[in-house]
Amino acid sequence: MLRKSFSFVVAGTMLFLLAVFIAAAASQAQAESAGQLQYWVTIQEGLASVRAQQGDFKEGPA
Repeated sequence: MLRKSFSFVVAGTMLFLLAVFIAAAASQAQAESAGQLQYWVTIQEGLASVRAQQGDFKEGPA
């Protein structure tokens, strides 16, 4: 009986660790995608700034 309950404890612990590992991997993937999103937003803001500067330059007095 003790051996059977011990195997349940081991199996439960392994499942718990697997769930923690999956949650950590998902959290890491979410953080990386958020970082990539911020990277692309920064690039788009930079391009918009350059376009605005070029537009202002073209619209200036000749």
